[in-house]
Amino acid sequence: MTRSWWRSWRQTPSRWRTLGPGDRARLLEAAACLALAQGVVWAVPFRRVARLMGVPGRESSSGPLSPRHEKEALRAGWAVRAVAARTPWESRCLAQALAVMLMLRRRRLPGTLYLGVAKPAANDVRKIDAHAWVRCGPDLLTGAAGHERFAVVASFAGEPPR
Repeated sequence: MTRSWWRSWRQTPSRWRTLGPGDRARLLEAAACLALAQGVVWAVPFRRVARLMGVPGRESSSGPLSPRHEKEALRAGWAVRAVAARTPWESRCLAQALAVMLMLRRRRLPGTLYLGVAKPAANDVRKIDAHAWVRCGPDLLTGAAGHERFAVVASFAGEPPR
């Protein structure tokens, strides 16, 4: 555990008090989803993880959502990013993307999880850069920073349960 991790949690109680009950519940849900997603990434083979991501090769609509649904999706993304920045383990993009997809599914909101790769640098042809991000409607919920430099190799449409 690093000092920066401890510092971020030590400052959290004062921030926690400023949040409303809905945001507090959302952060707790995000923590549970992120821990579950990280465990899945660490312990489960990718071919099985891929089944959890959604319908392969499809995308959800990129059209606008209702204001209420858009707010819910954006707050789910915020919660996962906030918790991921404070976990004692490194919460990478795939775990964050899976956690957001779980939260979207609970809210019956459509989302698309994208997997992308970037070309390696000229001096290191054996290293491949990979990234995962989630879009709900027109908004990117996780993995937005730098996603443009990655070529999409797979997409998974998370369809809400019926």
